[in-house]
Amino acid sequence: MSVVINPLRGEDVRQKNEKLILQAIQQRKTISQSEIVALTGLKAPTVLRIFSYLEQQGLIEATKYIHPSSGERKGRKPVFYQVNPKAHYVIGVELWSKQVSIAVADFSKQQIYSRSIPVVIEHSEELYAMVHDLITEAVSYLSLDMSSVLGIGVGAPGRIKVKNGEIIYYSRVKNLENFPLARRLEEDFSVPVLVNNNASVVAMNVFRKESMGSSRTLLTILIRSGVGGAYICHGQLLTPQGRTAVELGHLSIDLHGRECDCGGKGCLEAYISEVSLLDDAKQELGIDSLEELDRRIGEGQESALSFIQQRGEYLSCAARDLYHLFAPDTVMIITRYPHISRVYAAFAEDVLSRDSFCQEEEGVQVIPGVYDPVEACSGAADLVFDSYFLLQ
Repeated sequence: MSVVINPLRGEDVRQKNEKLILQAIQQRKTISQSEIVALTGLKAPTVLRIFSYLEQQGLIEATKYIHPSSGERKGRKPVFYQVNPKAHYVIGVELWSKQVSIAVADFSKQQIYSRSIPVVIEHSEELYAMVHDLITEAVSYLSLDMSSVLGIGVGAPGRIKVKNGEIIYYSRVKNLENFPLARRLEEDFSVPVLVNNNASVVAMNVFRKESMGSSRTLLTILIRSGVGGAYICHGQLLTPQGRTAVELGHLSIDLHGRECDCGGKGCLEAYISEVSLLDDAKQELGIDSLEELDRRIGEGQESALSFIQQRGEYLSCAARDLYHLFAPDTVMIITRYPHISRVYAAFAEDVLSRDSFCQEEEGVQVIPGVYDPVEACSGAADLVFDSYFLLQ
């Protein structure tokens, strides 16, 4: 059986090189043609032609940036370029049962608009209406022409079919099974829509912001009304069969334990989700809010520390099992509360450091994180930027 390989056409190569250079300009903020030649290995005449084309299209523009060492150079000084921030825009949305957030980024990836709204959502149509209205409001406020919008990226709760942007299942909102979120938004706004799990977009944003590099592996645990997870290896999210994975909230830590919303027993989120945590804190500590619990932990109150460490045992048990499966070099535990995150991370790192499977040369690093809706929206917007710059 012979294999036919179709070579790239000249037009394909040209477009690939244009996207390669445009992405490099966006990432470097300011860059010269000679630096692009050194960075990409493309020939100088090719780079010159592409720069001229991109400038004519209004995608890049010359800047007044002066290189620190340019004053010492003789002869013609290089011209530096940046992307034209007004060339395109991207909308990022992150949603879950208690909050919907939106941010708009310009082509330089600077956020020019953001908003978060606390909600109590029980039905899929309520959730969709909230997302639709927030997008409409942002577009109107910024007077955006939708032809300049590259697309909408969404971090959504539950298990996601990434290929078509469908929410497969999310137990906390009625009728959200097999919900065609991407298709409906595309029909209403006439732009491409990309959807992934919210833990995944948060994880990718963390991975890039922390400059972990493509050789690192990161396991992210996001704890809010549920417990989500994401695994990144060599800069790629684990998405088997085009679906999100690491549904660790429903990892059973006790087959005969508490009942979970999913119908199972002993699921991790039945012990450490915000709802479960608050219910237990009310009963054991007489605390009416997680903000109060976090404050007491920060003050070093022994009863609060003991309470959260007990929950940290459940989390550490799951983290250890996940390490045995994925062997990440970094684990990030994210909640909405800084002191709770800190205690969880410290407890998990201690447990992992004493586990025989984790005792490698460098060990495993466990980092606490605090959920930021604006940063989550940045991760969602990156779904669109990544698709736009995709080099095929």
